[in-house]
Amino acid sequence: MNLKAFCADFDERYTFTRIMAYGGWVYATDCHIAIRIPATKETQKPRDDDSFPSEQIPILFKRDFSLCTVPFPPLSGETYRDYDECECGMRDPDCQLCDGTGTWYFDIPYDMVLGATIIAGRLLKRILDNLKNVRYFCDGDPETPLLFVADGDVQGIVAPLRRSAHLSNVR
Repeated sequence: MNLKAFCADFDERYTFTRIMAYGGWVYATDCHIAIRIPATKETQKPRDDDSFPSEQIPILFKRDFSLCTVPFPPLSGETYRDYDECECGMRDPDCQLCDGTGTWYFDIPYDMVLGATIIAGRLLKRILDNLKNVRYFCDGDPETPLLFVADGDVQGIVAPLRRSAHLSNVR
């Protein structure tokens, strides 16, 4: 399992760009998705990390993960187009991302409603691409993070989207 897939690529908060150990668990988070697995020989039982946000992340996992019984639905395959400003800032006509326009485009899976919760399609894709046999639980509150479990004793939490801001991207 690639725990690094659930860490932030870049974040000023160094903690979220790496795998962390705390209290017999190995954690990875990018602040949108948080997962943990029991520390084992495969994870080399890393020592507890001094910079681990021990007062924040473990609290998220004090829920009943045995309730996660509903299989994640597959992504629809439909996507929508989005864009971002390129790091080249229109200074490089040979830029591979934007071809010198300063803007690059990419396709994102549509967001989904699971229970009462809207989850970003890009987050669902990352979960489904990296974990097997994913099951979830939604308590009916659209503002509560969605719990999920997967093969390999994975426990996870994914942050919901606000309903008002994302309804146009939901399928």
